[in-house]
Formats: sequence, structure tokens, C-alpha cells
Amino acid sequence: MENEKKLDTILQKQIAIDLNVRVQSLSRVLKELKLAKLIDIKKGKIEIINKKILLDEVWQN
Repeated sequence: MENEKKLDTILQKQIAIDLNVRVQSLSRVLKELKLAKLIDIKKGKIEIINKKILLDEVWQN
């Protein structure tokens, strides 16, 4: 997917801008997702570990 390739180079700051949220708020949510073992963050890159559960969580709320 084109969007997935874009995510390889996008910064957290740009994600926050695109979502119209504060960087601190995005960081807090990413930390929660990491603690839930849904994502991993290494060297500034976000890796989705469990896409199905992540999508289920997003669409429930």
C-alpha cells in the first residue's frame, strides 16, 4: 500500500499535525499501544505488531 510506504518516513510530529492533535497526546496514545503490545517503536519507526486487534480497538471506540 502506498500509505504504508509513507509511514516508513513520516515523523510523529507530522502524524500529529495530520491528525490535528498535540504531539504530547499522540505520544501518550502510542505509549499505551506499545504497553498493550499492539505496536513497537524502534528508532522512531512505528511497527504494528497486531493489526487485527489494533483495528478492532479503533473501531470499537
